[in-house]
Formats: sequence, C-alpha cells, structure tokens
Amino acid sequence: MPNALTQVQPYSWYVMIVIDHFSRRLMGSEVFKQQPTAAQVASAMKRICTENGVKPKYLISDQGVQFVAGEFRDWCKANNIKQRFGAVGAHGSIAVTERVILTYKDGCTRRILVPISRSEMIRETGLFVDWYNEHRPHMSLDGKTPNEVYYGRHAANAKPRIETRPLAKNSTPCAAPRMCIAGRAGTKVKVRLEFLEGRRHLPIVKVERV
Repeated sequence: MPNALTQVQPYSWYVMIVIDHFSRRLMGSEVFKQQPTAAQVASAMKRICTENGVKPKYLISDQGVQFVAGEFRDWCKANNIKQRFGAVGAHGSIAVTERVILTYKDGCTRRILVPISRSEMIRETGLFVDWYNEHRPHMSLDGKTPNEVYYGRHAANAKPRIETRPLAKNSTPCAAPRMCIAGRAGTKVKVRLEFLEGRRHLPIVKVERV
C-alpha cells in the first residue's frame, strides 16, 4: 500500500500459471506487464506445451476475455484441445487453479520484494515453480510431490522409514503412509535445512543418518 491499489506497471504483474490437474504439477508460467491478450496467452500456451512435449486434452479456465476470444478458441481447436469453463461468479468452480494461485501468492510474492524487472520476476516465478514441483509434498497426493506423481517416480514417503525411536517396531504408529523400518530402530539422524537458490521462502529439508 498504497501502490497495490494501482494495478499497472511497475506496481503489478499479471502471472499465468498452467497446472496439470492429475499430478498438481505446474507445467509452466508466464509473466505479463499488463492484462494479456488472447494471442499472448495462446503464444504462452504453445511455448509451455512445446517445453513439456505434451498438449492437454482439456483446458479448464475461468471465462476471462482471453480464454473466450476467438483467437484463443481457434488455437485450442487447431490443437484438438477441448475448453471447459468455471461458472461465472462461482467460487471454487476452478478450485485447483485457485488454490495454486493462493499458494503462489502466500509462498512467493508476499515473502519477497517483488521485482520491477520482468526478467527477474520470471526468474523468481520459475524458482517457485521448480520448488513447488520437486520439493513440496501435497496432502491431496498423499504426501507425494507433483514431480513424483507426474513422472511416476517412487515416492520418498513410500520408502522404508528411518526410525529414531529405539523401541519402535514396524507396527508402531508413525506418519502416514506407514512403512517398514529401514535397518534398526533408534537411528540417529541429522536434519539439514537448505534453501533453493538461497531463497528463504523456498526451504528444502533433508534428513541424513549420523
């Protein structure tokens, strides 16, 4: 405040985020200086699809002017992408997207000094996307990360657990999902806290045996 009241450069950015509904993986993002046109959104979507080597079968969005414009609709039809829209004025109709945007704001833009430079804003958003996909477990994914689900990797929380309680057994209650103990119970561990590219709002927790 008070600059937040003026949604124009250099006090605001328009950020586009594309999320895979199944894995919750952020497929890509784009940063615009002002509200983007349908052509700009289509161009960003084309780049994100090319980078991931895959196109969506369905594309769910709100009914913003960019998504209902003929130019964007034509791009979707040309790529055999079926559009679906959330209900106008109905909160939660695109809940997955709304939630990730809130996480982006709470976990990134409200914790940093938002850059004035577009290239820096792209950089900060990209780092958040990388952290979100690789290091942030999701309750909706049973504690897996989006990358683990998207790429079909064996989830870290599905591996035998390191047990620090000396009298614990495989049947002893623990955080879900319950896994067998790796080695002997009573293992001493060291917890190391790192930060992605030094960003303290993007923590990475690592546990090692001592």
